[in-house]
Amino acid sequence: MLDIKNGVSLLPYNTLKMNVKANEFVEISSVEDLRHLSSQKGFPERKKLILSAGSNVLFSGDFDGLIMHNEIFGISVVSEESDQVILKVNGGESWTDLVEYTIGQGWGGLENLTLIPGKVGAAPIQNIGAYGVEVKDVIVSVEAFDFTTGKQVVFSADQCQFGYRSSIFKTTAAGR
Repeated sequence: MLDIKNGVSLLPYNTLKMNVKANEFVEISSVEDLRHLSSQKGFPERKKLILSAGSNVLFSGDFDGLIMHNEIFGISVVSEESDQVILKVNGGESWTDLVEYTIGQGWGGLENLTLIPGKVGAAPIQNIGAYGVEVKDVIVSVEAFDFTTGKQVVFSADQCQFGYRSSIFKTTAAGR
């Protein structure tokens, strides 16, 4: 059962340490939590925000809606070939921890993206990048949850419509 709390301080949930409050706040630890929320009456119209590490977020005042804090963790190897490793990484994982994990395994590709603040779930939204590498260069697909349908959706890298610090998740799929 989800524990939706009222009047929660967002101080520990944003890197700029803005001491603002969320009208409602819930920790999301599974896709089932998302399904449960999306099935609630009036949920699609409700003001809501999925918050990861709270980097690149500036709260100018209290948030009059529901903050869903992403705590869905897990890293698994989907396939490993001599020249390529495909991982499934859940959105609640720390981006820096993921990069350090891949370096520790001897897998190249993400090392230029180290020390970018945030969580994995936010990386494809703005197509994070540094030193000539962008996350679009290593993404095969993105699995997302569509709040309007209550279902998981898989986007190929092409369907993500990556651009400079942009993707479909910032444009036509934003808020879904």
